[in-house]
Amino acid sequence: MGYYDLPALIDRILNETGSSSLIAIGHSQGTTIFYVLGSTRPEYNSKVNVMISLAPVCYLHNTTSPLLKLLINTLPLVNDILNNLNIHLDEFFGYNSNETAFLRSWCHHPSIADLCMTAGFFQVLGYDPKEFELEFFNVFIHHLPSGTSMKDFLHYIQVENSRQFQWYNYGSDKNMIVYNSTIPPVYDLSKVTMPVALIAAKNDPLSTLANVDLLRRRLANVVYYFVNPRRRFNHGDHIWARNMKVNSIPNVMRVLSKYNSPDNVKQSSTTDNKEKI
Repeated sequence: MGYYDLPALIDRILNETGSSSLIAIGHSQGTTIFYVLGSTRPEYNSKVNVMISLAPVCYLHNTTSPLLKLLINTLPLVNDILNNLNIHLDEFFGYNSNETAFLRSWCHHPSIADLCMTAGFFQVLGYDPKEFELEFFNVFIHHLPSGTSMKDFLHYIQVENSRQFQWYNYGSDKNMIVYNSTIPPVYDLSKVTMPVALIAAKNDPLSTLANVDLLRRRLANVVYYFVNPRRRFNHGDHIWARNMKVNSIPNVMRVLSKYNSPDNVKQSSTTDNKEKI
């Protein structure tokens, strides 16, 4: 996505608008693909005025979610067993898949919905029932999960296990063919020279503050770093919370107001405080 899809999307937008650059806002994996883009296609750095990263995901080895850790420890093994049985899963929780249909049918049931939200949703994203209520969960479950490729999910697991933000590991033999190395190369974050705004949360099992701080230290041009002061603010509250207009949107608007012109793009920051713009 970061190497092929995102460049094509940016080119289409710039071609249609006649602009030379744009502002990008990404959440979770929507931030990851920009770090891949900037490191592997550096000519695109100048086409991004600022990349606003909500719940930035790059490093995953400090995840605090028991459910995610269970998936990380079991999914590769299950996938290998299925492959040995000549059963190949191309998609993980696809929108129209049987497993997603099963999840929706059960989690929509009034007596089970609260359990699904507490034992599933909040285990992955962080517990915050005041901002993400059962009423909204019933709407949410009809649209998500929308799925991703099994390769994509296994790639994230690889990043977690290796503690490296690196290219996909095909195994030593195929790695030699693809990368001319038995191990996949690491994405060079120093090449991500586009201005990046990092907006993180204290209650985020995926994008933990330790992981975001590591990303912050390795990116070349972090111009804004903000940790939401709400203790319960979680991975999803950036885009789904009841009080987004108070707790999330103002931080995004602060960055947008600064970088809404191509003339205001290249301002580096290595400050130690949690907010700079």
